[in-house]
Amino acid sequence: MNDNDNDKTEDWHLAFIFGEQESEDSEPVTKINAIESICYESFKNDYSLISEYHSSLQLVKSVQLNIQEFLESIVHYASEFLNREDMNEEKFDLISLNFSRQLLNILSMFRSLLDHSEFSISREFGKDSDQLKKWKNIQSKYYDEYFEYRLFYKLRNYCQHIGMPPLSISFTSSREEEGISFRLDIKRDELLKEKTVWNKQLIHDLNSADDKISIIDSLNIWSECFRGISKVLLDIKRDGAIDAANRVAGHRARLKLPTDIGRLCAVHIPHITEKPKNLNMSLSWLPENKAIEILKGNPFDKISQDA
Repeated sequence: MNDNDNDKTEDWHLAFIFGEQESEDSEPVTKINAIESICYESFKNDYSLISEYHSSLQLVKSVQLNIQEFLESIVHYASEFLNREDMNEEKFDLISLNFSRQLLNILSMFRSLLDHSEFSISREFGKDSDQLKKWKNIQSKYYDEYFEYRLFYKLRNYCQHIGMPPLSISFTSSREEEGISFRLDIKRDELLKEKTVWNKQLIHDLNSADDKISIIDSLNIWSECFRGISKVLLDIKRDGAIDAANRVAGHRARLKLPTDIGRLCAVHIPHITEKPKNLNMSLSWLPENKAIEILKGNPFDKISQDA
């Protein structure tokens, strides 16, 4: 490391920013205390590990929220039919559009999760890393073992090139039985009309499937595959993120700083030889809240419980 590198390292400090009011009548004053010199590269590395883990967790949660919205729509429309029983053609078209839109949201967000995660793992660990192999292997496992996973994986391509998934919706009620019967299916024969979208495996799968493929049953099985894939993803990202989170979350205790006020940041203080009229500083906030969230436990357990 040359002299210029030493100067750059010394320019960055861990700082504590807090508001202080000297009297009841005075305006609060923001104060900043530069506590100690830090290596900015180490700071950026910890920030990146925590942020990457948090981004992966947010994508997982986004898919879960889309699934939840889809299931809530089923309950809503079933309840509406039970109370009104006036499902005309216009109403059915609107319901079909909403289900198609929500299903496409699930498929698109999941594909974004896969694409983002492969790029992220490759960038963090390398293209030939064991972590990337583990990530690809878990996807291959579920693709090979479950028709429902293969169908949903390729159904997004169908939506991209052909259109909305061909749905069949049926509501029935009888005086003999309390409540209603509801079915939401994909029309198999409509899918098979577009053979260019499917590979040989999926064409064989579809020919062997019922003419109406239950979306609810398929979604339940696909969701289990999604949980398994998500758990592996978060496990891969978690080890490095925990080490970084321990460092970030441990600063306050190590420096005996209050836990209920203020924020920690990395601050760049330019090298000066005389007192300037104005001092421009660059701030980078420490991701304390994200670090604490990581250290609370495996968030995938919470996701599974909420699903």
